[in-house]
Amino acid sequence: MLAACTGGVVFEENQAIPKGVWKASKKLEFRVNIEDLNTAYDMFLNLRNGTEYPYSNLYIFMTTHYPNGRSELDTLQFLLADKAGKWYGTGLGDIKSSSVLFRYRLLFPMQGEYRFVLEQAMRKEELQGVWDVGLRVAKTSAPDE
Repeated sequence: MLAACTGGVVFEENQAIPKGVWKASKKLEFRVNIEDLNTAYDMFLNLRNGTEYPYSNLYIFMTTHYPNGRSELDTLQFLLADKAGKWYGTGLGDIKSSSVLFRYRLLFPMQGEYRFVLEQAMRKEELQGVWDVGLRVAKTSAPDE
């Protein structure tokens, strides 16, 4: 679940969620500039959640805005705990940190600025226990298959 096999990080940003409550109306935007179209990239969700988070998973809507103005909506699911309730993230105490790979060996189709907009999709107006959400984009270091 945690990422270990990545090359150089080209983008990483984490955004704090006020009071650990991610409101359905709160959209998080990340702007990533891509120049190298010959390199494959891995994308990760960075998450810090409290043990008071009431679910074992997290659904997120991610809208990708391409440099040419086109946009695309994806629904992503991240597993945060096993069936017994043991958190996958690391950390001592009540806060767990995870970095979850969700795009592997992605080739971007065009150069320029991509905007990734994340919003929680858990059907709750206020989602308790989410302290930070982030995005990391790294050059893939895995050998070609």
